[in-house]
Amino acid sequence: MSNAGERFKEILAKLEAEEKRKKDVVAPINSIRVNPDFTFEGADFGKAKFTDHAFGQLCNTVYKYPLPPEYFKNLFEDDPEWFAVQMNRHLEKGKGLDRKFRTIGNIGEGNHDSLVRGVVSKNFIPYDNLDTLSVFEDVARSGKIPEFDLKIGDINDNRMFLRFMFPDTERNFGRSYDGQDDRNFVALDLINSEVGLTSIMANPSIYRLICTNGMVAKEAEYGWYKQRHIHIDPLQVNMDLKKSIVHGIEMGKDILGKFGQARQITVQNPYEEITRYGKKARLSEKMLKTVRENYDIEADKSLFGVVNAFTRTARDLKSVQARIDLEKFASKVMDEGLKAKAS
Repeated sequence: MSNAGERFKEILAKLEAEEKRKKDVVAPINSIRVNPDFTFEGADFGKAKFTDHAFGQLCNTVYKYPLPPEYFKNLFEDDPEWFAVQMNRHLEKGKGLDRKFRTIGNIGEGNHDSLVRGVVSKNFIPYDNLDTLSVFEDVARSGKIPEFDLKIGDINDNRMFLRFMFPDTERNFGRSYDGQDDRNFVALDLINSEVGLTSIMANPSIYRLICTNGMVAKEAEYGWYKQRHIHIDPLQVNMDLKKSIVHGIEMGKDILGKFGQARQITVQNPYEEITRYGKKARLSEKMLKTVRENYDIEADKSLFGVVNAFTRTARDLKSVQARIDLEKFASKVMDEGLKAKAS
């Protein structure tokens, strides 16, 4: 395996341990009941707690229209007994469709540490985080990709977001505002959700060392790998994902070249450009203010400087999806600027 580092090994070991505790249970929605302590029970289901995400999925499934999960969570806080009465009334009257409950822990043995992580279609095909990471490890062992470092390893009950950086792809774009070498690298993002929140994805991106931010490539232009967990053959996903990892790194080199070109394009009025693009992205005034402040850190009057203001802002967002979305938008800003210069 490549120079994975201890962090990569720790994540892999943790996923391997969790895999032994996972179990999928298929049961009709109207067969389960909730207790006043917010645990759920059913003949096929045992006894378990639900994550907020799983409870939201349950509420969306009981009827043809969604029940408001926040209302029921507030009701639980105010009156747990009445919460159980009301929720069970809906469960009894609901559609009764079979759903796959994605669990971790000792489901069926009555332990309160059992957890339902997701309530998904019975046609949902498991392709878990360990599957995704194992494919990457296999590609790395094969020598088809450069040595890598794991720069972001964000995994929770809902989503996995990993960003790998490849040191051998380094491009130096001169000196930064504080006199350091401005080192940039090809990167690759692996994203997955075991509970239906996102598809399986492999996205080419770049990583700027000086400020630890990055930029995701546009999906249409660079051919992201994106596969839902429905009607799939896991073996085919393995093969497709392997190809996409290798392809993504090659595409990342092209993006890195464009990033260098953006450094050479002067922007006369950076604040105006940031405001124009910010409004185009429908950013809030508070977010737009943050983008401007991030621009001021380097005050680089180039297309690169404008793009970097957006990616710096994305780096500090708490939501992984919001970060990815803003990085994708930054890629769009760069491509539009390059095309405008070429025309």
